[in-house]
Amino acid sequence: MTPAEVWLSYAGRVEQSILDDLKRRTESSSPTFLTVQDVRGESETPVEIIRALLDDLVAAGALEVRQHQRCPGCQQDLSAQAIEALRCSCGEVFVDDQLPQPVRVYVREGTPTRDVRWAITLHGMNTAGVWQQDFSWRLAQAFRYSIPVGLYKYGNVKFAPFLVLLRMRHRRRFVAYFKKVRKEMIAAGFGAVPDVIAHSFGTWLLSRVLASDDSEDPIRVGRVILTGSIVRPDFDWRDLIRRGRLEAVLCHVASRDLPARLAHWGIRGTGPSSVRGFNDRTCVQHAVSSAFGHSDYFTEANMEQVIQEVWVPFLTRTVGVVEGQRSAAGVPWAPSMMRYLTLGVTYFAVVAVGMLILLAICYVMMSVYQLVAG
Repeated sequence: MTPAEVWLSYAGRVEQSILDDLKRRTESSSPTFLTVQDVRGESETPVEIIRALLDDLVAAGALEVRQHQRCPGCQQDLSAQAIEALRCSCGEVFVDDQLPQPVRVYVREGTPTRDVRWAITLHGMNTAGVWQQDFSWRLAQAFRYSIPVGLYKYGNVKFAPFLVLLRMRHRRRFVAYFKKVRKEMIAAGFGAVPDVIAHSFGTWLLSRVLASDDSEDPIRVGRVILTGSIVRPDFDWRDLIRRGRLEAVLCHVASRDLPARLAHWGIRGTGPSSVRGFNDRTCVQHAVSSAFGHSDYFTEANMEQVIQEVWVPFLTRTVGVVEGQRSAAGVPWAPSMMRYLTLGVTYFAVVAVGMLILLAICYVMMSVYQLVAG
């Protein structure tokens, strides 16, 4: 049976939207990673028919099928050695008769033209970056080989984006982390240049580090994916590319990203690039998800599709506008003069809150001292 015969065989038995999506995936050069539930979605088509359709596509050579077992602790795919030892590399321990259940996965390798050697992820403020673990697992599944992913954690920050000294400290810490991990990756044979996926405050942190690291051995990265970006839309990525500090940039626009839209008014040196995109439409690639909010890239409903259809093609194809990615609409962005007023109000509020916290601490300490002395 050929793929064309499969489509004819299931016409009328499976919703046409499902058939169209599968046909597009199997004819695309992008890698595909699917389960029966992924394909079925909200459809009322019986699971058995979806499974039979996928199995027929395997028989027709359009897909391959594999069994995967995910560690419930780190969400990484378990190796044969981990299963035999009943212990994941993250430290999770299993009981022989309670191993994670195998999941049947349908895969199409695609035709990548660029290797992804290793990557670093940076999360945003007011979060611990839970998405980073899920992303690293899904990225490994997309490429069919293990990709070291550094999960840079700077904590659930509150005031750092507002205060210059704290921002400088985070920049120094990231540079130290990057150079430490880079040394380890070079020693392990993975090379010195990672790709980077950053979100929210992580996008600002990455941009400032790349622009300001003037050491003898500065940070250099490969492909950069910006999500929930608060980098100013007039940021000069072209100069960084010209200087060899990075290879290419993809800004994944989320049209309903309210935090990124407001950042410019309250945090100095930021801008709404997650909503507007960057002024340079030729140097920076843009993908637009008009229904997304600030963190919707990382929801269970969206992450797999985002990785497979947007991020993996950008990471693996030759530099150039990838099919399905388009420029963000809008006129070139310029900072508003009104921001000086809102920035003043914001920083006054931050200082006031800090003073109240300090007074509260002093009051508690004095009260404790009086109790002890009395």
